[in-house]
Amino acid sequence: MPTKNELRSRAPKSADADILPSDAKGPLVKTTNAKEDHQKGKTWGRARDVDAWTIFQCFIVMAFCPYLVIYFWHACDAYKCDLVAPVMPLLNAKELSLKVAGEWIMATFPKPTTEGFALFFGWLFFQAALYAFLPGQIGYGQMTPAGFVLPYVVNGLLAWFVTHALYFGASLGLGLFSATLVYDHWGALLIAANFYGYFLTGFSYVKAHLFPTHPADRKFSSSAIYDMFFGIEFNPRLGKMFDFKLFHNGRPGIVAWTLINASFAYAQYVQIGYITNSMVLVNILHAIYVLDFFYNEDWYLRTIDICHDHFGFYLAWGDSVWLPFMYTLQTHYLVRNPVDLSLPYFCAVAALGLFGYYIFRTVNNQKNLVRKTNGDCKIWGKPATFIRTKFITSDGKTHESLLLTSGFWGVSRHFNYVGDLAISLAMCMTCGFGHLLPYFYIVYMYILLIQRIGRDDERCRGKYGDYWVQYGKVVKYKLIMDRLPAEVIQAILIHAEINKDLLQFNLVCRSFAAAVQDTTHALEHIRRRFQLPREWMKRCKQMNKMAVSPGLDPADKRVWRQVWTRLATLSKQLREPDQLPFAYKTALFVLASQADMLQLFQFSADTTLRIVQSINSAYPIDWDTAVIFLATAYNSLALDYVVSNHLLNISDTAIVTAIEEAAVGGQMEALSLLLSCSSSDPQPLSLDGALNQAVLAFKLDCIEAILNDRFKRVTCAGRDSALEQSVVFSDLPMSTLLVQYGVSFDCLTSVLYIAPQFVHQMLEQPGVDPGYLSYVLLLESMYKSDCNASRQILNEGGITIMVNNYAPVRKALEWRRTDHLLLFLEVAKRKSDTEPFKIVQKYLDQNETPDRFREPLLAGIEAIKSK
Repeated sequence: MPTKNELRSRAPKSADADILPSDAKGPLVKTTNAKEDHQKGKTWGRARDVDAWTIFQCFIVMAFCPYLVIYFWHACDAYKCDLVAPVMPLLNAKELSLKVAGEWIMATFPKPTTEGFALFFGWLFFQAALYAFLPGQIGYGQMTPAGFVLPYVVNGLLAWFVTHALYFGASLGLGLFSATLVYDHWGALLIAANFYGYFLTGFSYVKAHLFPTHPADRKFSSSAIYDMFFGIEFNPRLGKMFDFKLFHNGRPGIVAWTLINASFAYAQYVQIGYITNSMVLVNILHAIYVLDFFYNEDWYLRTIDICHDHFGFYLAWGDSVWLPFMYTLQTHYLVRNPVDLSLPYFCAVAALGLFGYYIFRTVNNQKNLVRKTNGDCKIWGKPATFIRTKFITSDGKTHESLLLTSGFWGVSRHFNYVGDLAISLAMCMTCGFGHLLPYFYIVYMYILLIQRIGRDDERCRGKYGDYWVQYGKVVKYKLIMDRLPAEVIQAILIHAEINKDLLQFNLVCRSFAAAVQDTTHALEHIRRRFQLPREWMKRCKQMNKMAVSPGLDPADKRVWRQVWTRLATLSKQLREPDQLPFAYKTALFVLASQADMLQLFQFSADTTLRIVQSINSAYPIDWDTAVIFLATAYNSLALDYVVSNHLLNISDTAIVTAIEEAAVGGQMEALSLLLSCSSSDPQPLSLDGALNQAVLAFKLDCIEAILNDRFKRVTCAGRDSALEQSVVFSDLPMSTLLVQYGVSFDCLTSVLYIAPQFVHQMLEQPGVDPGYLSYVLLLESMYKSDCNASRQILNEGGITIMVNNYAPVRKALEWRRTDHLLLFLEVAKRKSDTEPFKIVQKYLDQNETPDRFREPLLAGIEAIKSK
């Protein structure tokens, strides 16, 4: 621990008068301003005057954010990281009540264990010991609102190496415990961490009132909830050097980050016999981020966490729970959903991550360089430009600082966040695109950084005053740019797919304006007729202006002019008062040749049929679009007319799409009509997509109709995919129906991981092939290493080892079940089947396997062959 003289000698010269030891017992405080007991008047930092809405938001986060983390854990632990699946049992409950909801919530909680609490608090105290006793340099934070410049022991990098060396040395080297220790106790650790996070919040709140470290840096509001959430003390400490903020963020939080990843990576190795390249890449990207943090820990002392945030629930619970449990979601996902990335994709993601890190580090280095040299340096080969500011602390003293306006900091005020977002996106992309859960991190980081930008802007405006206004005029953009150029907005509105429907609907409005000679009247009439919101009028008028702007592509103008002419002519022909609504509908139907606008409206069968018949001869109709629209609008009468008279003009793709639309809507009449349409292609398009849509819509009758398709357009792969969805939804009738029509054994293996109890219940239903249940029982006995149970299943004759191309043999190899492999080889020997022996030998030749698995297996094979 450094002496007081060392602290004084190492302090920045500009702060020599501000950092003075008070006595041998107390912390380093400033002798001036000692009478102030908390922040008053105009200061920067967290807010003091807050409204009811802000207080309510703080309460919601404190009450429900912990359960959000628990829900994510439950989704990963029980549903292979599917975010929707955990809530499906609740939504499918026959009767939804508070009791049912309560039981569902309690079922999602992990079980607290003595081992979990012992591990967490043992980890916490171990990190505290490293923080307190490992040697390290002394770093200094920025001046606080009360004028303190506090010292910190910077030894995080050494603590990181010591921690990881001890963990892997004790687990992989000495075998004292498994390297999967963290993975094995993850749920229990979550409960212990939440307990500590709430305890630390309460302790910090009480400490701020009863024995604060620096009373002059406290800040109170009128709300205890807000004070508890954002904190009262600015830099709470125990003793002189044990700082709450630096310790909890850097040690139990960020040191744990890479240790958690490594434990989950080793768990993947135990489960599948190797570590995927995606798991390797995400560990590397996370390690780069973490090691950079500790290598530049002195720089971290001057970031928003240390310089602006008070210590409350936001940091106490966030560092204890949110950071270690939510920042590591990618490894949680990959251990349950192994992903092998292609080499080009791997390289692209790695390049994105390294690019993000380069931006992040380069931007921060530019700011550090300017501060260290007091602006006397070059950025991008030119002398650095900056605004020299003055600010006042609460004791009335004036201080100086620099606001950099060149380099990356001249592009935007927070260009370092661009690097943050790039590397965060790369971390998520290592998981592929199978589920949404791994991408929660980039969504959260974007929200966090945008919110930080807002908080930083507010605090700097309070700290620097007019200097900050001047800085904002020089560096206009906060992140990349506050607003897009007008021509970019115009291009997006005209060409972006998301605005396609609005644009096309606007064309219809313009055609009616030509008919009634009054644009506003036409727009209002349509708005009321189709029950559109009033805001639509304003947007539509804006789009009118955009459509005739000079920036519009000439080719688009030509096409649009043709459409307007056709609609205007049609509207004039049918603009009699009693025919006006019919004219609107007719015009919309004609527009089907240009866009899918028809999907926004539902007309009666009679009206639709009149539209089709009235314009059939006069105007060309896109019959593909028409049949899809009619299936969407659920008009079987008009659909029958189109299919009966124009089937030759309708493509197979349109028929399949229309079947999907009818299945989603549960329209059995339309679905039966479309399923009866014969295909002109010798290899008809499959109805796998339609089956999945029917499953997602929970339309049991539609599912059965599609499965009974007389053209056999549903494949086994389609049934497999549908079964996986239905098992996630825990829908027994739907799952049973799909199994009765036949699924693959690989699919059964997959869904068995998701919901084993449900799969048993499904396979025990009448009409299901008993061989499926025998296969599942065999897999379970293999997983439990119960060789006797497997032998009994095989003796009963419900299944053989030949099923699904010797799947039991391959699974036994994957799981390294020596006893089961020898059992299967004995069975093969009795039946003179040599294929299992070839499969085993090929696996051993092509894979590196541990001696404890290979040697007993080879000895057993020799014994079997010698019999």
